[in-house]
Amino acid sequence: MTGLAVAASGAARAAGAEARGLFWTATPPGEPPSFLFGYARTAAAVTADIVKDGDRFAEQAQRVVADIPNVQFARISLPHDRLPPISGRVSAATADRIRAVIDKSFSSLPNKDKLSGFETALLLHAEGQTPAQPSVGGTIAEHAQATGKPIAYLVSADEAKAAFHPPDPVALDQRINEQTLVYLLDLRDRLGPIGKYEESLYTARRTDDLSKLGVEMKQHGALTTADLLPTSTLEETILARALQAVQTPQDRAFLMVAVGTLTRDGGVLSKLRESGVQVALSA
Repeated sequence: MTGLAVAASGAARAAGAEARGLFWTATPPGEPPSFLFGYARTAAAVTADIVKDGDRFAEQAQRVVADIPNVQFARISLPHDRLPPISGRVSAATADRIRAVIDKSFSSLPNKDKLSGFETALLLHAEGQTPAQPSVGGTIAEHAQATGKPIAYLVSADEAKAAFHPPDPVALDQRINEQTLVYLLDLRDRLGPIGKYEESLYTARRTDDLSKLGVEMKQHGALTTADLLPTSTLEETILARALQAVQTPQDRAFLMVAVGTLTRDGGVLSKLRESGVQVALSA
């Protein structure tokens, strides 16, 4: 799954100039400034200018603070005997449209004619995205560590694992109906492959447009990161600890959190402003 619009699906609209930007400076009264970066699961290979800016800000900081370590969660096991092919659940016209996309972009996929609604929705959403390894955030963090910056996390690996509950593919599959798939197909007709388009929004730093697309897709029943990686119980913990890291800094920090957590209504940026921290868009 792309993790781009869905990462920002909780966001409504960034204010003013923040419709375009990924880096901010936050300065509490009488304290040193911190740098904030909104990451998404996007490939470093297509975000060279973002990586360059991230490296520059990280080099100005004394330490790096990321929201969550790279935890390997259990892979989703697909009970194919309980996931009926989507071709038998939609009209012939919709089945033909799905088949055309799969044949064009996923031609080497085995058992193409037996894809469930769950699998089809994921493929339509991910189509065209550059493989996100190495990712933009991971590349920036590795560079910072290579220059001697210590790195800490707002949430520990144990906390992340404890909050994770494997999703139920059967329940998610039952949520995917023809209307959702037609919406995704129509969106693709309008914008091109959805994963590629989302990637282009992030690389252009169009955080407001990315956020609005995520909201729209969620309203039409598309699967979100919260559906596949249900650790949303950590959201408020990450938010509270991010605010604390900026408001009571030990020194100048470079803080990395998901772009939606940073820019959404009630997110890190708005909460910092409410508390009297001066927040300015940097890049």
